[in-house]
Amino acid sequence: MKIKFTYVSVFSITIAAIAAISCSDDKTKSPSKEELLAGSTSVNWKLTYSSEDKDEADVSCTASSAMSLDNVYTFKKGGAFQFDNGTIIDGGDCDECCSDIVNSTGIWKIYSNNDSVSVYLNAMIDGGVSTPTDEEELFKAKIISLTKTELKITQDLDTVIFKSL
Repeated sequence: MKIKFTYVSVFSITIAAIAAISCSDDKTKSPSKEELLAGSTSVNWKLTYSSEDKDEADVSCTASSAMSLDNVYTFKKGGAFQFDNGTIIDGGDCDECCSDIVNSTGIWKIYSNNDSVSVYLNAMIDGGVSTPTDEEELFKAKIISLTKTELKITQDLDTVIFKSL
């Protein structure tokens, strides 16, 4: 016995297949910027590049200095933030060299249509000493790109790149 398909049968099968596909779970959903920045619990980031470095005469103040490379910026799920200045906290035996801010905690927020990020510390940094205060803005920057491995931001014409650990 031959089965005869008509246009109506083919159309019905096509509609049913489309409906089944469109009702399936979307397993390829892109992660949100919050998920990329903080992961399921937290993500550690290191500053690896700053466009201001080319204008910096003091190498100890650049993103590529040993002092900067051991710093860790931790973005935690839910908005908590932690800065760890590592073990190298100044430019050596130099009175005019740069020095790290102290280890600090705070909060981070993504806002303005998911295109900007702000980090606020729960301490005011003054002469290398942390004194409790409400919030001190560490940075507020526009997100250029954000993946699981790289955060690229811009602030006041300076471009900064962080890499996740």
